[in-house]
Amino acid sequence: MKKTEKRKIKASTVVIRTAVCVLTALFILVGFILSGVAVINYGPSKTARDLFVISMLETSAAKFLATWYFSPEEIESIVSENAVVADEGSSDPNMISITPQTTDAEFTRQLLPVIIGTDDSDTVTDGLTQPEITTTAPETEPEIQDKHKDALSVTGDGLEIYDVSGPTYSGKMMVVHDPSRLFVGVCGDYSKDVPGKNLSSIARSYNATAAINGGGFEDKNGLGDGGTPIGLVITNGTLVYGDLNKKYEVIGFNKDNIFIVGTMTGQQALDAGIRDALSFSPILVMNGKASSVSGTGGGLNPRTAIGQRADGAVLLLVVDGRQASSLGATYADLIDIMLDYDAVNAANLDGGNSTGMYYNGSLVNKGLLQRGLPTCFIVR
Repeated sequence: MKKTEKRKIKASTVVIRTAVCVLTALFILVGFILSGVAVINYGPSKTARDLFVISMLETSAAKFLATWYFSPEEIESIVSENAVVADEGSSDPNMISITPQTTDAEFTRQLLPVIIGTDDSDTVTDGLTQPEITTTAPETEPEIQDKHKDALSVTGDGLEIYDVSGPTYSGKMMVVHDPSRLFVGVCGDYSKDVPGKNLSSIARSYNATAAINGGGFEDKNGLGDGGTPIGLVITNGTLVYGDLNKKYEVIGFNKDNIFIVGTMTGQQALDAGIRDALSFSPILVMNGKASSVSGTGGGLNPRTAIGQRADGAVLLLVVDGRQASSLGATYADLIDIMLDYDAVNAANLDGGNSTGMYYNGSLVNKGLLQRGLPTCFIVR
């Protein structure tokens, strides 16, 4: 009996001591993190403080790391000093002239000799291509190829995928030559209060070639299921979510396959011939002019953006973040990337853990997870 009791006492003692050690370690770790945050927030570098605060405010679950240390008035001041301000109105569709289409075989025959280092177009055979898929003739491609030739990847279906990188980020840029292939995909019937679906699920439901995440959604305390969009949603010329008389930041395509960005009501969007659109912000580039950037130009976070070149080619951008290999990008970074790829108009989409680029059945970026989403931009 005595030996058994001693064993029980020793076992319980071990459990208690282990629990105390674990709790102590957690307490020290939390204290270390909060002390480090305090040093950043109250330290000598205003830029570091602003970058950290904005980055935390853009997250779903870590906002408290900023709001614990500053009053609402101080937070508002920091946000206003580190913002992107776009011009009012909407983009001018006349600045886009969509290049006549050609077959994918013709496009690949023109493009691949540049990549493989030969000018003899006869060396590229039809066997390298998939027939009957259309894309934009690459009249402006030599300049793009020269700037990004080391990262160019031809997919064989009218798409190109480039690696993008900067001091704090890495990601992917997809160029879709035929803008008529883009439309807004939805998770389901919003009137039935169904949860959102992740990017891969939505893309597969449309038998998509590619897709990126789209607009935002209600996400109180980071617990939203992605089923309720923020702003409007237009698919195939029909307003499926939003108010006809309310103003929104509209991001989408009109019936002429021209990418349109700007502030307008739901009714104005329909009257303007918008066929597929959603809402988010900020607008990054409008009519070839970059939006004004103050301070850090946003925090470092995963990002998604969409734009269009003057020849009609659509630019789909995702940047990974919150990882050791890629902390993330600011809005200012997105503007620089879009301008580098000759965007005439471009807009930011939902980011964070929603960020994703789908191609040929899987994700091509290194996102942390796939959240439920209400919308995405689909490439047929």
